[in-house]
Amino acid sequence: MPQAILAAGAAFVGSALVKRYPPAHVITGGLLTTATGFGLTVFLAPASPPLLVATMLGLVSLGAGMALALSNDIIMSSVRPERAGQAAATSETAYEVGTTLGTAVLGGLLVSW
Repeated sequence: MPQAILAAGAAFVGSALVKRYPPAHVITGGLLTTATGFGLTVFLAPASPPLLVATMLGLVSLGAGMALALSNDIIMSSVRPERAGQAAATSETAYEVGTTLGTAVLGGLLVSW
């Protein structure tokens, strides 16, 4: 639940930032924040404190919430209304494939480490 709250809050932060900065920069910042959270998991050990794990997951949630909300808004606002269903389905499929592939690759790297 805390991750969902962070992601939702990050979506509002992203929408405020996009008024000052180009959407590509805000989305890139969100993706870099997510990558940082995932990248820091390399330093986790079985005895890692829960607060450290929560911090890393928080970074992932903040970055993903910002990047996903803005990219979905760009996708949906760029299509004609009669194509909205197709655009939403394509966007959701790309999100699911990316999440699954990213988890598999990062999980494989972490296990091999």
